[in-house]
Amino acid sequence: DDMPSFSDTVFGFLDENYPLSGDYSDSSTEEREWADEKDEEENSASPEERRAFWDQQEKLLQGALFRTSSVESRVRHATKEGMKMLQGSRECSCQRSMGESCRDCLRREIFNHLCNAGFNCSIRKSKWKSSSKIPSGEHIYLEVVEKTSPEKGEIRVVIELNFRAEFEMARASQEYNKLIQWLPEVYVGKPERLRNVIKILCGAAKK
Repeated sequence: DDMPSFSDTVFGFLDENYPLSGDYSDSSTEEREWADEKDEEENSASPEERRAFWDQQEKLLQGALFRTSSVESRVRHATKEGMKMLQGSRECSCQRSMGESCRDCLRREIFNHLCNAGFNCSIRKSKWKSSSKIPSGEHIYLEVVEKTSPEKGEIRVVIELNFRAEFEMARASQEYNKLIQWLPEVYVGKPERLRNVIKILCGAAKK
């Protein structure tokens, strides 16, 4: 399968639009060094070492997911309200029910809901050129931009409507499957938090 994974595409559009450092910005220096060392080790760890690794990944993931700001909380609440309104048998513009997998229509409906709720929301399509690791491609996502003080500038919040499912793997380990259960079905958060989450999951998927 030559199609890039979700993590590849997210890194593509984040690198293109939000140049960030490679650090786990929400974790301590000791945690980052520990995670980097474990990522480089071969899969010959003892049961105790494996258990310690997965326990640490769970803590890192929870730390990245549970930190939030007032802006993120408001956008998340409005997004949940929109999703709840769309549940049931309501039909979308493509004549299929909202309960079916229709990402384009769902994205458009949530976009309209957020705009009607007063948010500066847009449907973004980011394209990137091919590199040695990933082919060229594009990624469509929702983004809310809130202007704060001149000193702080703008706050951007990314919305991914099918988040957890993108990380499910057919032959994943039991530990990995347990880890991704912490992921929300819908991700709402700053781009840097999203990048931290993906870094943790990509490292875990290699084990």
